Amino acid sequence: MSVALALDIGTSTLKSSLIDDSGSIRALKTCPSPTISPGIVDPEQVWSHTARLIRDTLDSCDDVPDAIIASGQGDGCWELGNDGNGRNSLTWNSTHASGVIDEWERTGVVAQLYRQTGTVIWPGTSAPILRWLRESHGLRPEDLAAILTAKDWIDYRLTGVITTDITDASIPFVNPYTRKLDHDLLDLLECADFTDAIPEPRRPGSLIGRVDKRASALSGIVQGTPVYLGSLDCVASTRGAGAHAMHDTVASLGTTSAVFSLVHEPVPEGKPVGATIVWPEPGLFLRVLGSSSGAQVLEWFLREFGYHGPQRYLQFWQDVDEAKEHDELFLPFLFGERAPFLAPDATGTFMGISSRTTRPRLAAAVADGIAFSMRHCLESSGQISDIVLTGGGTSDPHFCQLIANTLSRPVLVDSNAQLGTIGVASFIPGFEALSHRSVERTTFTPQGDGEDAQRRFNRYLESISASLPLWKERK
Repeated sequence: MSVALALDIGTSTLKSSLIDDSGSIRALKTCPSPTISPGIVDPEQVWSHTARLIRDTLDSCDDVPDAIIASGQGDGCWELGNDGNGRNSLTWNSTHASGVIDEWERTGVVAQLYRQTGTVIWPGTSAPILRWLRESHGLRPEDLAAILTAKDWIDYRLTGVITTDITDASIPFVNPYTRKLDHDLLDLLECADFTDAIPEPRRPGSLIGRVDKRASALSGIVQGTPVYLGSLDCVASTRGAGAHAMHDTVASLGTTSAVFSLVHEPVPEGKPVGATIVWPEPGLFLRVLGSSSGAQVLEWFLREFGYHGPQRYLQFWQDVDEAKEHDELFLPFLFGERAPFLAPDATGTFMGISSRTTRPRLAAAVADGIAFSMRHCLESSGQISDIVLTGGGTSDPHFCQLIANTLSRPVLVDSNAQLGTIGVASFIPGFEALSHRSVERTTFTPQGDGEDAQRRFNRYLESISASLPLWKERK
């Protein structure tokens, strides 16, 4: 039986797993992902933490990995200096380049990029970051050996090879139709002079190189172990959930909510929203609609409305059950919104408050608002087949049932917490069967009045439309 070391270079957590070719996790270690401040990392610090994590994983198990592969947070601008060392870098969630995006919206660059790629660019992508660094810090193309993403940086430290894969490279310089870097896009985004620092993308599963002497000494991994090219984290988790065909859809209920759907056309009709990732297999693209709602909204409500202690979730759902018949509505945009509509200045809003309003009725409105946000993303993603629900929220059957009720259709729940590990490992030669593994999923069928669910969802959409002008005035 073959065993691989799978790494996940996440925004908040680093993860190292030993997984065999049957999908069993043999060892697992995690640690917080180090940051200098929100949206800023020292790549060398991330590498040193990852190396220690690898050593801890190997020390906890007798298995010796036959291969290594990594996934991780995408986008940002992880800088490799021309001296071969990492430079302090901005990540996907940084907002330093917001002014660049504002300018590009005014001049039509954002709209033009969407028409060509299907992606609404945001401040945490490499192009606006490079423009901001050039203007604010005097960055020059000759200062950089490479512009990487998180997992590409770790691959470089493991092997000394500069590379990237097609999923991580998708935004913002790749033409989704040719699957190659596009010089017209580089010109559009004012980054043509950085071309030499942008690696040509390859397919996940390609052999990058082998663990070098320095990486072996730091991490404990055997020198010469082959390192294979992984993917963007959301591609890995979607693949791990079994998506592989047109209209396969995975909805993740985590800190934020996101919908991932496989499509044939990278640029959908309608208003610009979301992002398009080139799928590893030709002819497919992953449409990504990531909202800013999710578990973080629920945590806010629990904290601010008196739910404390180990029974807080139970008490919350008891309140929701008590207030099944309620008129209150909640728009869950505490952190603005990015999909299925772009409104960074949107705010959370309770509507329908009256003298009859109680904490349970507010709880029910919050639960509905989170579920409505996911339905809005799903309906905006186009035609879908079965919906597989994943993420930390699936550990709560109340949430799963609420999603089914709100959608008025069954949902399949895969509560395996290691879908990303399984998905990225499936790119390794000999591990491909993991992407088509048989899994046991729990089905939640809708309960209650479907017409009432539709009425309340329509009211949610109408309330968003009415609020958009007010949010624009705030800006």
